[in-house]
Amino acid sequence: MNKQAFNLLKRILRSKKLSLSLVLAILAFILSFNQGYFSQVLPNASTQNLLQQELLGRVIRVIDGDTIELLVKQENVKQNPKVKVRLFGIDAPEKNQAYGKEAKEYLSSLILDKEIKLINENKDKYNRIVGTICLKDKDMNKEMVKNGFAWAYEEYSTKYLAQQADAQMFKLGLWQDKKPIKPSEFRRNK
Repeated sequence: MNKQAFNLLKRILRSKKLSLSLVLAILAFILSFNQGYFSQVLPNASTQNLLQQELLGRVIRVIDGDTIELLVKQENVKQNPKVKVRLFGIDAPEKNQAYGKEAKEYLSSLILDKEIKLINENKDKYNRIVGTICLKDKDMNKEMVKNGFAWAYEEYSTKYLAQQADAQMFKLGLWQDKKPIKPSEFRRNK
C-alpha cells in the first residue's frame, strides 16, 4: 500500500465517522490498486507465486544479520528465482556497527546452505520479502534475538520482546556492550 493511501486510511479511521463496512470497502478499493502494482513489478507467473504465504527454498547468501538471499523452490519451473528476504520483527546491527559482523556470522552458521521455510509477512519499501525463517520448525528470527545478535524491532512487531529481555538480562551478544545502539538509530545518525 502506498504512503498516501495508508495516510488516508489512518485519517478515516481516526475520524470515526464512517461505518466499519465503508472502511472495509475503502480498504478493498486501495488493495485492488496494489494488484496492478504487483503485476508490473512481478511480470511473469513464476515470480508472482512468490507472494504466497509460505515458500520453501535454500539460503544461498547471508547479506547481514537480518537479510538473506533465498533460492526459492518451485515445482515445474526450470530456473528457480532468487529473492532477497528481510527477517521480520528483528533489526540486527549494521555491518560497520559493533556486533554487525558477529550477527552475520551467527545467522550464517544457523541457515546458510540449508533448506528453510519462509513465512511471508509482507514486502518492504526496497521490494524485499519480509518474513520469518523456519528451520525444522524452529523460528530463526527468534534465535537471533534470543542469543543477542539482533534487537526486537518494536516499530514493526512486539513478537520477540521477551527474548530480547532475556538476552539483555544474561548479557548475551550485543548486550555485553555497556551502551548498545539500536541499528535504526545507527542508520539515522550515519
